[in-house]
Amino acid sequence: MCECCCIPLGCISMPVTVETPEGYPHPPNKMLCSRCGHISKASYRQNRAYCGVLFIPCIPCGRGVPFLACSRCNFPCGNVTAEECSRCGVTTCYSVDYCPNCGTSRPGVPNNPKALTDSEIKTYERKGSDNISENHGNDENHADNKRKTIGEMRNK
Repeated sequence: MCECCCIPLGCISMPVTVETPEGYPHPPNKMLCSRCGHISKASYRQNRAYCGVLFIPCIPCGRGVPFLACSRCNFPCGNVTAEECSRCGVTTCYSVDYCPNCGTSRPGVPNNPKALTDSEIKTYERKGSDNISENHGNDENHADNKRKTIGEMRNK
């Protein structure tokens, strides 16, 4: 008599964090991840393939090309722009005209208006907080007007 036994065999791919490979630039210290939206240090990762028996990786059988990934969510970032923001030092995985972190215009972008200086930003922030405190008393009037408008719509 012959007894048949089924043993699952296969290839398992696992991403592994690696040191900076030879010939690669150092990963950016402050990178904005397009997936999780956090600013964190990037790290190099590499896909490694293993032959597995019963879903247990046993024998290494291949390595992929190292790639940059977010150290927080491990999302592969692809190409990281070589230009980092001159104000906050954040690099991104995608091409943008303005820094998504602080709003500074990137160099080399044609017809960009002058970026705001730190003192101008503080002035606008101060004016914004003054407007909030001035308009705070009008919130009740705004709510009353909104109720009147809704009431008029129901009566029609």
